Amino acid sequence: MKRTLVLSLCLLGAVVLAACKESNLKSDDFTITVEVDGERLVYRYDKRFSVGQFLDEIGVTLGEYDEVNPLLQTQVRDGMRITITRVVKRDECENGDLPYETERQFTQAPGLRRRTGRPDGRERRGSGLLPDYRKRWRANQS
Repeated sequence: MKRTLVLSLCLLGAVVLAACKESNLKSDDFTITVEVDGERLVYRYDKRFSVGQFLDEIGVTLGEYDEVNPLLQTQVRDGMRITITRVVKRDECENGDLPYETERQFTQAPGLRRRTGRPDGRERRGSGLLPDYRKRWRANQS
């Protein structure tokens, strides 16, 4: 009888202690790690949000070109790590002179020559080349 009473009191005490004990982490809470601006921040939350809603809730502002991993539409879960990479788009222009040389090359394309004969078979006067190209063509032939 004494043994049963002591055992009952111990069991009752354990139940009372377990009921009164406050837990820092409820069974519904989950931990989320956010890496932004070189810092690692750990949050405990009990609400189910998307990543975008969660970042709004904790006050993280995203720039136009910032990259978030996982996607903003992903639902947060226990142990999730959210990484934000800040991206800055910048155009740089530099004015200055670039040294260059001009090189001209003259070529005689196959289609540059005109027909020298007439449709009736008689020869035309002259070579049929345009005057500017005649001299260059003769110079190239020698």
